[in-house]
Amino acid sequence: MSFEKGNLNRHILKALGIFGGVQSVSIIISFIRNKFAAVLLGTEGIGLLAIFNNAIDLLTSTTQLSIRQAAVPDVAKSETPERLNRIAYVIMRWAWVLGLIGAFITIIASPWLSEYSFGNKDYTLHFCAISAIIFLASIQTGWQIIIQGVEDMSSLAKSQLWGAVTGAVVSIPMYFILGLASIIPSLLAYAVATALSTSYYRKRLPAPSPKPTQKETLSEGLGFIRLGFYMTASVFATLLASYLYIGWLNSAASIEEVGLFNAGNTIINRYTTLIFAAIGYEYYPRLSRIINSATEVKTNVSSEINMAMLVIMPMICIYLAFNDLIITILYSSDFTEISAYMKWAMPGVILKAVSWCMAFTILARGEGVHYIITETLSSVVYILTHIFFYKFYGIDGWGYAYAAWYAAYLLIIGYFYFVKYKYKVTSDSVKLMLLTAAVTAVAVSSTYISQAATIIVAIIASAYSIVKLRKEIK
Repeated sequence: MSFEKGNLNRHILKALGIFGGVQSVSIIISFIRNKFAAVLLGTEGIGLLAIFNNAIDLLTSTTQLSIRQAAVPDVAKSETPERLNRIAYVIMRWAWVLGLIGAFITIIASPWLSEYSFGNKDYTLHFCAISAIIFLASIQTGWQIIIQGVEDMSSLAKSQLWGAVTGAVVSIPMYFILGLASIIPSLLAYAVATALSTSYYRKRLPAPSPKPTQKETLSEGLGFIRLGFYMTASVFATLLASYLYIGWLNSAASIEEVGLFNAGNTIINRYTTLIFAAIGYEYYPRLSRIINSATEVKTNVSSEINMAMLVIMPMICIYLAFNDLIITILYSSDFTEISAYMKWAMPGVILKAVSWCMAFTILARGEGVHYIITETLSSVVYILTHIFFYKFYGIDGWGYAYAAWYAAYLLIIGYFYFVKYKYKVTSDSVKLMLLTAAVTAVAVSSTYISQAATIIVAIIASAYSIVKLRKEIK
């Protein structure tokens, strides 16, 4: 699917709007669910939910082998309906197999999980019940791969939105009725609700004729399974880096500072997910389809960067204008000491957006070894920068570390993008990146003058972005 410049920019902006809106609603719904859980189940219930949710995240990420990210290019590159039907069939077979393996591993490991999480085996049956969630998650992932691969943005967004809504509708009443006994049933109900929502919007394709044999299913799926293995290893490296740093911070400082650090990370991730969700869901399959054309890659990557910059610029300025207020609303006034940390992390958001737009070329090309190299190097830089800047600048240093981390990551990705793959970006994209960085620097500086000054910068940045976006989509 090829676009002229104006049409491509409209397509990107539409995706940003759709997935940004869905993410916003999902965050609100998540907040409501957590609020009900906190009021009705108390701290014990919140603790139990956290333990079981973390176990679910760990088991799904480990047993699914990142198949969603790995298999999307295979769907996107399907040149004929027959090929699409065949690869979809192969993917769903693998989803069933990985789901059954994941459920089996969960059941086998349930006594150990209970012992590790609670110090006894009293919760073994609870973890056995989670096996159903692991299985459903794998099947749901298979459907999502196909929806995302064919770039059916509307169905993908609707499935996520209604999954979050129906999941909340079925789980919240259980908190009222069953109290603490609702933990596992509510998690199961939420998983069923989200799976049914995805099933309703899934792309229903006819079975290929003839159907792939078991041997053909194995051989045709090895490509994305191999890439998925590399991606899973990369995710593990990232999680390990985060775990090691938090462990170091807890020993070098205190659990209170760990809480402040996590609060800052949560705010950054929630605030920027509006942008990065669209990059992951819509841009990735589109890029996979045209990855063999250097000209098309240059056009698509440059357009994605441009749209991201024009949306991020006012978002950052608005955040900086109301930094303390946002922190207080999401947490409390006790957390405003991370204010400077958040300010100096904002330039890192720009660097993250640019590097992400280029980094997806590695996945679109199926370069698993290159991907694990970039992510492992990123993890090492993450630990080193956060330890270094914290030692010298304390809490404020986390902001410097975030920016330095993504500056280094951009250099790492830039090596593969520009040197290894010989891709390029347009001069307009370079100018817009520099302008966004300059405006962000002015906005950060203005916070030390007055809030009114930062609001003026935000208004100017917003006006410029609106005018520029209107021009870009013509």
